[in-house]
Amino acid sequence: MVEKELVKMVDSISKRRGRRIITGKVRGGKRSEIITVGKQGKYLRYRVPPDPEKVEDVALLPTIRAAILHAKNGKVEVKRRDFREKVRRRKISVLMCFVVDSSSSMAEPEKISSLRSALETLFLDAYQKRDRVALISAHGHEAALLSKFTSGVDAVKKKADRMSFGGTTPLSLGISSALSLIKSKISTESAAIPVMVIFTDGMANTPAIPGGDVWDELVDLKQRSDKMGVRVLVVDVSPDGTALHLAEMFEAAYHRQPSEMSERRFVSPVYGREMERALAIAAVNELSGGVLFKNFPEDAVEKAVESIRSAGMEIESTGCAYHCDPNEPDKMCRECRLKYELGILERKTEPMPVVVMDANATPEDLTGRIFLRFLSFPGIFSRANRGLLFIKDVDMLREDTANAIADALASGKYSLEKDGKMTEYPVRFSLAGTVGKGEVPGALRHFFASTVDADAMDPLELRIKTELYRNEFNIDPTGAEKREKEREKIMGERIRKAKKIISDVSIPERFRLISDEKRYLELIKGTAAMASRSVVMPEDVLEASKMFSFEIRAEAHESEGLAGIAGDFLDISMVNPGISLLFKNFPEDAVEKAVESIRSAGMEIESTGCAYHCDPNEPDKMCRECRLKYELGILERKTEPMPVVVMDANATPEDLTGRIFLRFLSFPGIFSRANRGLLFIKDVDMLREDTANAIADALASGKYSLEKDGKMTEYPVRFSLAGTVGKGEVPGALRHFFASTVDADAMDPHEISARAMISNTAEKSDLKEKLGVWRERLKEISLLDSQLDSIARICYELGFHGNGTEIRIADYARTLAAIEGQPVPGSEHIIRSIKMAMASLERGSESGEGGEETTEEGVMANG
Repeated sequence: MVEKELVKMVDSISKRRGRRIITGKVRGGKRSEIITVGKQGKYLRYRVPPDPEKVEDVALLPTIRAAILHAKNGKVEVKRRDFREKVRRRKISVLMCFVVDSSSSMAEPEKISSLRSALETLFLDAYQKRDRVALISAHGHEAALLSKFTSGVDAVKKKADRMSFGGTTPLSLGISSALSLIKSKISTESAAIPVMVIFTDGMANTPAIPGGDVWDELVDLKQRSDKMGVRVLVVDVSPDGTALHLAEMFEAAYHRQPSEMSERRFVSPVYGREMERALAIAAVNELSGGVLFKNFPEDAVEKAVESIRSAGMEIESTGCAYHCDPNEPDKMCRECRLKYELGILERKTEPMPVVVMDANATPEDLTGRIFLRFLSFPGIFSRANRGLLFIKDVDMLREDTANAIADALASGKYSLEKDGKMTEYPVRFSLAGTVGKGEVPGALRHFFASTVDADAMDPLELRIKTELYRNEFNIDPTGAEKREKEREKIMGERIRKAKKIISDVSIPERFRLISDEKRYLELIKGTAAMASRSVVMPEDVLEASKMFSFEIRAEAHESEGLAGIAGDFLDISMVNPGISLLFKNFPEDAVEKAVESIRSAGMEIESTGCAYHCDPNEPDKMCRECRLKYELGILERKTEPMPVVVMDANATPEDLTGRIFLRFLSFPGIFSRANRGLLFIKDVDMLREDTANAIADALASGKYSLEKDGKMTEYPVRFSLAGTVGKGEVPGALRHFFASTVDADAMDPHEISARAMISNTAEKSDLKEKLGVWRERLKEISLLDSQLDSIARICYELGFHGNGTEIRIADYARTLAAIEGQPVPGSEHIIRSIKMAMASLERGSESGEGGEETTEEGVMANG
């Protein structure tokens, strides 16, 4: 049925409209009917030929009748003027150009299946209708012509079967290439009917011209296709009809190719990775207490547990069935204690036990049982000793089983009795499990320190992580299993390392104030160990509190935390001057402290020593005096503190530029003092319009000018830009330059509390060296094509238009990765960046700005 609908749609758009007689070269086929002259086709009628000298197919009877009308003296003589030409109806072939989106997002097995099914249908139909087909593949940054127009459909089909997938989606480039190919063909075959079939999931994200706008390019291509008379069909293989927008833009026929895309296929692994990390923290630190997992898919649970088991954590043991620790004789089983006393105890290294237990287990399943006085059958307790016990459906446990587990955890041992003889065995393990809608048995409630609820995950984060995983999978579906094993190997190494260093992880004294619960501190230590840190950092506190859902208690003043956060964001602006920041709802002392931390960090620049801080390595950007010294070879080089200038909103344009006293003597203004440093503007929304315009002009041109007695002098200017904003709007001229707003009111209170626990000044002590490293690192960092594809898809779903927002997200993610020492931005960097973009859209809506302007020019807010 679907195949018939697709063929019917192609037949419909291929029909020649009107009854105009087509002349010239045409190619026979079985697709579309035309009215033409010549010797092929079904005779319909005749006509008076426009040029009797060129008639090839004479209609005899009409010609004779015309000659009779001119007969003289009963003599009929047929002359050229009497010729009548046959008009026939015939079928011709169609020029069908297939443009296939072969980006990474199209590489999902379900999409490939839908794509191949649609291609198979149209290839077969083209063969039967004698059409000529061409094939273009668009992916990465190119559109590859796989086949020119040919009637050899089988050959084109083989090329389509071998088509590779990966990279971003340069759909506009693919369409442009198709139109150029069609134009070349119809220049010699004007009667041909051109049809362009676009196979895509609708996620065009790469412009044909670097820095251009994809959707503007598509609008231009639509106008171009209309002029050429190209009929367009969009075949949508997305599960949610994403390509409908493209079809509407081109006023094209639209066909939705069914796809049995299962979102669960990609969501479950994301849930599994989240659970795996939390479970690893519990497994490496048995002092952290039990962890319950709620609302996680069953396959995610199984995968996470298996990941911990396969991580290869090891313990030193005596080799007995109870995994006794050879270093703790008082906690050994009876047999190992006897061997220890006799001096014959062995030491072995074995995998750390990971035992999964069902809710229907009995107390006897836990303890095992004794067959003879000295022979027992180990139960769940002994198999899990010194490892991890994972209980499925804790809320479904039998009461006596729950009591037995609680008693064993409380006492560190369990006992077995036979013939009046009681034997005790050691037991201790990390505890974890799943919980449904019921309650944890009262006896066990105290032993489960925290709950990780899948439903409590940030929906946007889950969506972004799913999209990133989807495209990671799509890069190479056949290599997905190999990549997953590599990831598991890395995760296993981190878990093993965390297990080794957990006992040495220290918590700064200030962090100990966060909670009265020791187990929460242990969870924080486990989080730091998983990050391979021997000292707990604020990010460990924040991550643990979010993951395990406990409150942070901070006695430090909130302003101190906000000062630290403002300082962190200023670091970002200093690393990447293209990111200009606005701070909203921050206490004034917090912002001042953040700016002062940048000033006191001791960052330096190399300069000529002039009032404008000219760079001795860039003569074309020097002031006039330094350029003259450079030409004379007497230019000096000095090292001086990087400028940090704070400016009030009441500054005038003259305050910015300074003024000239004499022809060659000027008084430097704010621009010159801030050149090659940081300009921080207080109350940007209160700026005078002429001042805002002057700043915008200087930033856009990289220079400003002063005039005296008809003489104009130009000076260089460039700086990182930051400032505060109140309840008003950023002046229009500057709106484009402020890419993001950090809103204190939108921040997680946990993050503010965690950041308040350390001295911001102490962290800035080595900022001078760090900035240089971060700036150099930023030059080498770029996002993967799959990540760019994910950003484009999410931006589309969130309602962003154009490429401006996507570029900012990528730039921000790169900067975060540079600061954190990552060669490629991770999902957490992209999540933070996209959240900023989302907040930007919300802010634009509140201020009444249009969606397009908001996304391109609007202000982002911290998520």
